[in-house]
Amino acid sequence: MKRHIRLMPILIMLSYVLFFSLLIVFDRSSNEKLTIETVNRYDDTLIINGTPYEKYPEKIESKLPIEIDLDMTTFKDEDFLLLRTSLQDLFVYIDGVLVYSKSFNNENHPYASLWHVIEISEGETLTLVVYSPYESMNGLINDIHYGTLSEIYAYIFQSHGLQFLMGILLNIIGLFIIVISFMYYKNERSNYVYFGITLLLISYWIVSESRLLQFIIGSPDVLGSLSYITLGIISIPMLYFFKLSSLKKYDLVLNVMISVSLFVTVMMLVLQFSGLAGYFESVIFAHITMILEFIVVVGLLLYEWLKKQSNEAKKSVRVLGVFLIFVLAEFIYFLIGRFNYTSWFVIVGFLFVSVFMLYDYLKYINVYTKKVYEASALEKLAYTDYLTGANNRLSFEKRLEENLQSIEKNLYLFYFDLDHLKEINDTYGHNVGDEAIIQAYGVITQVFQKNNCFRIGGDEFSCVLMNLDEASLNDKIVSLKEGVTELNLKSHYQIDVSIGYAMTTNEMKSQALMKLADDQMYENKRNKRR
Repeated sequence: MKRHIRLMPILIMLSYVLFFSLLIVFDRSSNEKLTIETVNRYDDTLIINGTPYEKYPEKIESKLPIEIDLDMTTFKDEDFLLLRTSLQDLFVYIDGVLVYSKSFNNENHPYASLWHVIEISEGETLTLVVYSPYESMNGLINDIHYGTLSEIYAYIFQSHGLQFLMGILLNIIGLFIIVISFMYYKNERSNYVYFGITLLLISYWIVSESRLLQFIIGSPDVLGSLSYITLGIISIPMLYFFKLSSLKKYDLVLNVMISVSLFVTVMMLVLQFSGLAGYFESVIFAHITMILEFIVVVGLLLYEWLKKQSNEAKKSVRVLGVFLIFVLAEFIYFLIGRFNYTSWFVIVGFLFVSVFMLYDYLKYINVYTKKVYEASALEKLAYTDYLTGANNRLSFEKRLEENLQSIEKNLYLFYFDLDHLKEINDTYGHNVGDEAIIQAYGVITQVFQKNNCFRIGGDEFSCVLMNLDEASLNDKIVSLKEGVTELNLKSHYQIDVSIGYAMTTNEMKSQALMKLADDQMYENKRNKRR
């Protein structure tokens, strides 16, 4: 029954999400739905390298630049051209005059896939010259769109905004986990900081693949590098996560894999900036490394689960198993040619894993916080006097030892004894006697500050003060006597406080210092009786 109660909020949340997801998917009514004017796709005849095409070809097989001629009568005066190049250089001509160019080859930057928004001037023929040094990308022709600037930006954000937002969501979850991990760094689940870092890297990859990073960052080096470098190092923090949790026994194996990932990433950088091979050509090594690391980690987790009966490994295998289902779904859609869904299944899989891990971590943090709170409460009880709320003798002895080891100028130890308490108990009862103890403690703390004062016996108190000069010492003794006098004027019983103190300037033994203060206090008590 309790388990069902704990699951109820999760079931309600899932039902809520499922209901609105189905509503969005199956609602086909458009009576009140707001629409945004979007761009037009260029669907007139394309003249590609002199050959007319009625529809966009999948790819033009050529090692030379691809030349595409467009009929400019299709465009309006206020229209702009929207084109996305995939690791390609782009040159735009109107009636043979160059009006726009973007060449990575001349700028020595890594090739990046970019949006190009080009203002259309008057003319008859618009020519696009597209070239990529990578054979698989050279003949690739993406859809060409045109429209006003507002229509173009609306189209881009409508088409790719959701993927961008999912990347931002993963980024927020990763940052949250990192912050919580640092707050609880001393506990055994501090390894979750590495899971948070993994989510940050995944979010960077998703944002870079969302085709909207260009609206945030204009650096061609970042645009051309972020996705590839992220793929190279993305497994490193995750390997650290397993190294500190469910795969602690395989430290050497995981260290080797971490070193390989670092080597592959550095190799990609060296090949790119030496001009030997671009990121697009060397990223295959990062893919192979990730696949092999995934296989090894899953194999070790399965061994720990099935042979060693490890609950941590069991949980990790289940989470990775669900993620693998999303990966297989993406692979199937890729094979059947549904390219519009590529990367979506993996992104949703990442989101599922991150939400599950966050939920698991928050559950642990909740239990951990309760334990810390209970331990703190027990410690407070151990060091607190139940009647006055003062620090007790155990706390006093601990503080005195600590302060004796860190004396800067001097240390004063004060002892106080409540006089006439027996008479008050005999005459008015122990309840009034307890009240007298509380009142006397209140007077002492007003003068010597509560955090410096302790109840060390039935009617005995002590205060420990550091770096006290003689003038302040005399002022405090006078203030204490004035406070006792003022208390007696308000009470139907009379009390007095005997006081003794001792001072040391070095690491004097605590027992010797306490004896000096105690002796002086009893001397003060005897003098009152003469």
